Amino acid sequence: MEPLGGSHANGMQQLNPPPPSNNTVTVRMVDTTSVMKLHAEAFLKPVMPGHEIMTVIDLAFLIENPRLGKKAMFDLGTRKDYWNSPPWTIARIEAAIPGVRIEKDVTEILQEKGMKLSEINDIIWSHSHWDHIGSPYLFPPSTNLCYGKGTGPFPGYPANPNSALNQADFEGRKCIEIDYDMEIGPYPAHDFYGDGSLHLLDTPGHWPGHMCALARTTPDTFLFLGGDICHFAGDFRPSEQLPLPDSIPEEAFGNIEAAAVKRAHKTPGWMAPMRPQTRRHAILQIIDTQTLFL
Repeated sequence: MEPLGGSHANGMQQLNPPPPSNNTVTVRMVDTTSVMKLHAEAFLKPVMPGHEIMTVIDLAFLIENPRLGKKAMFDLGTRKDYWNSPPWTIARIEAAIPGVRIEKDVTEILQEKGMKLSEINDIIWSHSHWDHIGSPYLFPPSTNLCYGKGTGPFPGYPANPNSALNQADFEGRKCIEIDYDMEIGPYPAHDFYGDGSLHLLDTPGHWPGHMCALARTTPDTFLFLGGDICHFAGDFRPSEQLPLPDSIPEEAFGNIEAAAVKRAHKTPGWMAPMRPQTRRHAILQIIDTQTLFL
């Protein structure tokens, strides 16, 4: 990621960047050994013949603050025994996921690498979907469980038969709903360690309670952990830097607009006029995500 200083400093100041800090974290990507087959039409159209099914993996991230001696997991991937998820979750997996293969739980991966589960001080859920929450109940009670505002419903299953969450994941440990007390860019934010090394951003468009993480890896560079804020690079294109080529006719924009209206629940004021903006502005810059769950 490009440093915030240098020739871009004035522009970045206008974007309301994180406050300066010399405190950093290290971030390690964890392959959770989860492989899922998904219906391509849920993510993009038109679907090319022969590519009706997408194969995707599931990632988690180990974050370490060396100054404080603290470790956190940002997401846990999918629990190995996903068939023991609440009925609400199982019904949706069976309806939407043609195939799932999981070789190991994240707890097993950490332990195989020589790490004790008691070394993990915090679990941070980007959001409470089944392929991100993993198995917190396998961690010791000393590990806190952190999540964004809007996460729920509580209590979890089986106390609440309609909940997608397992009550066992919350029992016997400190559960923390993140309180956003600052802003980074346009987003409510929270300084997780209180030293500027890791910020959590309130980004609830994908699912209630969704958070992204902004991890400071050097004093002026960051790693952005997006959770499920984006499933497809086309969500962020076109842009001023990468506009649609002139070879794409204006008539195609009408198809984009029609498809967006067909697939989404529209409320008053939900969508600005799209046709004149589409060549240089990504769809997510036009749609009001506060009233639309992508």
